[in-house]
Parts: sequence; C-alpha cells; structure tokens
Amino acid sequence: MATEIRGQVADDLRALRRDIVRIGNEQQVIRLAISRAPDNLQARLLIERLQNVEGRQARIEQVILNNPGRALELPLLRNDLDNMREVNAQSLTAIKASVDQIYDLNKWLLGAMAIAIIALAISSFLTKKKDA
Repeated sequence: MATEIRGQVADDLRALRRDIVRIGNEQQVIRLAISRAPDNLQARLLIERLQNVEGRQARIEQVILNNPGRALELPLLRNDLDNMREVNAQSLTAIKASVDQIYDLNKWLLGAMAIAIIALAISSFLTKKKDA
C-alpha cells in the first residue's frame, strides 16, 4: 500500500513538472508576443491617425475648391458671433449697473419717506402738547 502511494505521488510530481515546463514555455511565447505587439499596435494606430488626418484634409480641400466663398464664410460668421457675445456681455453689465442704481435710489427715497413720517409724527405730537 505504501508503495502504491509512493508511485502515485511520483506520478503526480512528474505531471506537475511537465505542467511547469509547459507553463514556462507558454510564458516565453506570451512575452515574445507582448514585446512585439506594442510596435505593431503603435504602427497601426499611427497609420489610422494619418489616414484620418488625410481624409479631413481632403474634405477641407474639396470645400475650398468647390465653394471658396463658403470656406471664407465660416471664419466671418465666427467673428460675428464673437462680436455679438461681447455686445451682449456689455449690455448685461449696463443693465446690472442700472438695476443697482435704481435699487440705491429706492433705498434713499424710502429712507426719506420714513424720516418725513417720523418728523410729521413728532410735529403733531408737539402741537398737541402746545394745545393742551
């Protein structure tokens, strides 16, 4: 019985050694594939980016050749939009200043009315004392 167990353990050890050697070989193959892959991957990415840029350039050239006026309209429209934004920002600033000015004026008017009411109350109180 002990010999059977030893034989089975020996067989298991041989199988493990074969598996370890096979795994080591597969790791070497994977390392080689990984070491070569980044170059190929980068080359493919660069080629795709270059094709994308060339396609965009060709479309821009087509627009310019087919309708040069249209190609010039876009920057002009962009300038017009920028100018409109600036005008709107200045108008908004002016409106804020006007609202602040009206708010301050209302505070002064309400304060003056409150003082007038207090003065009127004091004068009526004093005139009632003189009459009495």
